Amino acid sequence: MRAFACQRWMCTLRAIVRDISERFSDAVTMHASQGDINVSLARTQHAAYVAALRALAVDVTVLAADSDQPDCVFVEDQAVVAGGMGLITRSGNAGRRAEAVAVASALDPFMPLNHMAAPATLDGGDVLRVEKLAADAGETVQFNDILMVGGTVGTPLVTGAGVQAEIIDQIKGEKVIHFVKRRRKHGSKRTKGHRQQLTLLRVTEILEKGAEKSGVRAAVGAGSVSAAAVAAAAPKKAKPTKAEKTAKAAKPAAEAKPKPAPKPKPAAKSKPAKSEASDDLKKLSGVGPALEKKLHAAGVTTFAQIAGWNADDVAAMDEKLSFKGRIEREGWIAQAKKLAK
Repeated sequence: MRAFACQRWMCTLRAIVRDISERFSDAVTMHASQGDINVSLARTQHAAYVAALRALAVDVTVLAADSDQPDCVFVEDQAVVAGGMGLITRSGNAGRRAEAVAVASALDPFMPLNHMAAPATLDGGDVLRVEKLAADAGETVQFNDILMVGGTVGTPLVTGAGVQAEIIDQIKGEKVIHFVKRRRKHGSKRTKGHRQQLTLLRVTEILEKGAEKSGVRAAVGAGSVSAAAVAAAAPKKAKPTKAEKTAKAAKPAAEAKPKPAPKPKPAAKSKPAKSEASDDLKKLSGVGPALEKKLHAAGVTTFAQIAGWNADDVAAMDEKLSFKGRIEREGWIAQAKKLAK
């Protein structure tokens, strides 16, 4: 049930939910194909959902239901929270606009709020921002770690359940500035900006069972897995049937391509000698054999190259080789200028 809004505010994971209205069976958000709403079952599922959040140490705020608002349980339609700020939406359905009042009152103590003004409207949908996934725009991925679906609560996961989503775009989050100062013999201080890489996706299907047979590749994070793990997440090709094997074997011999003559094995190549022009980058603070090898692979072989880096070059190399500010922290450019003389 999509009846929540949660964010990390003030280092605490909080969630806002709202009880189910007595008129929930008149909700405009229901799909006609689902038939009549079982209000009693919905309340049971909602209670299990709230209990699951609290079991995960989430600070849950439960708003009272409004008997005049059948859809009031869907609090996520009334606000968008991002970057420490909240946007109170204006629903395209005029009958739902009163729902935003209670949600705005619950969010107000925690963040500055902006209210959408007429004629603008915004309605909730299954569009999410998650940490960057190893997938391209237009691809479909499947999340397999499902804690709850329908009336089933996992132990801890629901076996066979999955959520499929289409990748809309790869984006970057709001810029965060952090200041670091080290109080040591050779103290330093620096200011650094960071924009978290994110994936924008749209939920397309929720599977209560059979997700392992869907053939859709699993969603995996782009920054925390190896290329081998990404390849392993791709759907496996179905094994050919017995009939397909027989048909393949029955092809006329004339169609078979002649095997190419075996190529003579090339003589063993001797390893090329190290360029005489390259410098010993291990003389830089914090650079060992492994790091020197990475720099060589990136085309950096001399102190003169490093001495000539500007701020953009440093940022590019930081991101390319995951140095995490090491170039500035260790003072490579200043060291390289001295060593290049």
